[in-house]
Amino acid sequence: MIDQKTFEQLLPLAVQWTKTQEEFVLKHGNPLSARHLADAKLAGVQHPARIRVLAVDRIPLPEDSRLAEASKRIGIITEGTRCMGFGYALIIRVDAWNDRELILHNLVHIAQSERAGSLEQWVREYLADRTNCPKFTIGSLEEEARRFAREVCTAFVTAQPNGKGKGFGPNNNPARVTPKPTPPGHHFGWQKGKHNPHRM
Repeated sequence: MIDQKTFEQLLPLAVQWTKTQEEFVLKHGNPLSARHLADAKLAGVQHPARIRVLAVDRIPLPEDSRLAEASKRIGIITEGTRCMGFGYALIIRVDAWNDRELILHNLVHIAQSERAGSLEQWVREYLADRTNCPKFTIGSLEEEARRFAREVCTAFVTAQPNGKGKGFGPNNNPARVTPKPTPPGHHFGWQKGKHNPHRM
């Protein structure tokens, strides 16, 4: 757990980091595919057309060492993070396109951001929820996202012939991207233009 004093010190850093990432994704990302738009609406997003998705080879830790350490300690952002959703930004590692449940989970976080009224307010609520809980799965906002994504995907698979659903695999990849090392000095490995051979 993180004490209240440390939380208040880190909160402005977390808010600024989140806003910076959202601005980057809104500038360099792409609109959702039809299937992702449908899932965003299903997740409760009121303005899914505003969302931009950015496929990356990795999701970086915050540059501030204190914020990075706290993020890893409570499991919000680690070297293994595969997807993040906040504001109107959806950031996903290209090796996670097949994980519909993960994408739905983060679309719920985007819906939560809308309900909160501002990205800053959602960050405050989400971090307070998580830092006061000893386990990753505990916390109303995180639990809502996990429960919704799990229930939707379970129902979808059950309804398919032989119980097999179709994900976002190599033959159904909305972004049609493959991993590329992150260029020095950039937050992410995929950008429009020269860093993206697919010119999305």
